[in-house]
Amino acid sequence: MKKYSFYALGIIIRPKQTIDNLVKDSNHLKVGLFGVITLGILYSISCFVGYLQGIQPSNSLLRLPLESYYLYEASFMLPVTLASWILGGTIIYFSLPRQGIKYEDVLGVLGLPYGILVLPFMWLPEIIVTIAFPHLWGSDPTWLMVEPVRVALGSAWVYVGCSLAVKELYKLSWRRALLHTLGGLAVAGGFSSVFIR
Repeated sequence: MKKYSFYALGIIIRPKQTIDNLVKDSNHLKVGLFGVITLGILYSISCFVGYLQGIQPSNSLLRLPLESYYLYEASFMLPVTLASWILGGTIIYFSLPRQGIKYEDVLGVLGLPYGILVLPFMWLPEIIVTIAFPHLWGSDPTWLMVEPVRVALGSAWVYVGCSLAVKELYKLSWRRALLHTLGGLAVAGGFSSVFIR
């Protein structure tokens, strides 16, 4: 567990060095899986707390009752998180030449930034508001202004972190890494947006 904690903290404070170490680590798939499972579990907890606080989304693409949507989301958050990681990694893997790189290599280096970098900008503010200020959800003008900014910053950080992982694994230029990562994360994000509110 200490090794995984080291990687989780490292991807936040020293991403380049952490990705370089992760690329060389023979257990990088386990580390990547740790990042994604951490994200899925923490967001499942947030959804359940949101349900208990009476928070509901303003809309849903799924035919689920809005008043209990976050209870359902708590149950499917982990599988959706895992599926979106696999989907994004698959798109990236098949969009680049193999060069001796295996599918699990892509998933391994992608999972850590994909799972952990979401937490500071996106998950942490959400859980704080959900627990301490549930009345802000969906109606408070300040929260409605902050919400898109924090989501944009969090998404950008995840995108750059995942691009760094792809860049270092494949030894690509930043331009190519950003392009291929964008394709994978766009598909993963589109898939996730069907379920996550």
